[in-house]
Amino acid sequence: MKALPTRILTLTGVLLAGLSVLALAPAASRADEAKDAIQRNQPHATGIYACLAYSPSTQKVGQARNCATIEDAQQAAVQACGAPDARPVIWATQYRYFALARSKFGTSGGTGRTAAEARANALDALHEHHENGEVFFCWYGGE
Repeated sequence: MKALPTRILTLTGVLLAGLSVLALAPAASRADEAKDAIQRNQPHATGIYACLAYSPSTQKVGQARNCATIEDAQQAAVQACGAPDARPVIWATQYRYFALARSKFGTSGGTGRTAAEARANALDALHEHHENGEVFFCWYGGE
């Protein structure tokens, strides 16, 4: 007779442990969804942005990350470049790769989940407006 209450207590303990694990699962799922949203280049509630700026006269590149807004990222990248003709070329949520491509007619940028994708997108953007060019800079905007 005494074994029955022990089994019931053991079963109750196992059920409570299982329920506590299930209660924590939605929070982990939301965190994963937020990270996926950032990686898909969608604005996120925390507003973490990165940007590359470029100066044609000095050929310097300015980088900015961990910025609250796109405008902050653009301004920080231009300032980091340190040239009077620096301008923002490409910006997005920061957990992406960023690439710059140039030809004798201009500069374009692209982003991607991988460095190869960012380079391809920078060249595609360049080809829309200019002749063939080359990728000259690639950077990961995360930490």
